[in-house]
Amino acid sequence: MTCLLFLSSLSGAYLDVIVDALMVTHSRQDEDEGGDQLTTLSWGALGAGGAFGSLFGGYLSEYAHPKWSILLYSMFGLVVMCLGLMLEEKEQQLSAEIKNKPLSKVFLDNLKQVREAMLMPEIYQTIAFLLCCSFTGPSFGTFWYFYQLNVVKFSKF
Repeated sequence: MTCLLFLSSLSGAYLDVIVDALMVTHSRQDEDEGGDQLTTLSWGALGAGGAFGSLFGGYLSEYAHPKWSILLYSMFGLVVMCLGLMLEEKEQQLSAEIKNKPLSKVFLDNLKQVREAMLMPEIYQTIAFLLCCSFTGPSFGTFWYFYQLNVVKFSKF
């Protein structure tokens, strides 16, 4: 079961990285509206997939052993990983400034830019708000699930 959970998490992480990389790459092709259109398509597909996955997962939870749900999710991730490995990489020209710098210098420059961004009120106030909400807002998801299944006697489906 631990192996299946690991594969499930790994496939989810790999899928997220592949989708984000494809979004960035393709949104650069249409500078004016490419990012907006791809974001709309991506969120629409995410919503439709989430709805379908929830219904199918509920059905599997009701009528099959949970290991089949995890195995199926892992297999979808494996398929996406294989498809991602078959993508052709387009070589992009790096600026001469970046090409001639050592990796450590590029890394330090990136850290400097992140630090500068963190000094912007829009960024640090948003991060502070999210941290405060995370620390102060209780999460009752697990208790709510227990209540629905064991007290109210809802079915898993």
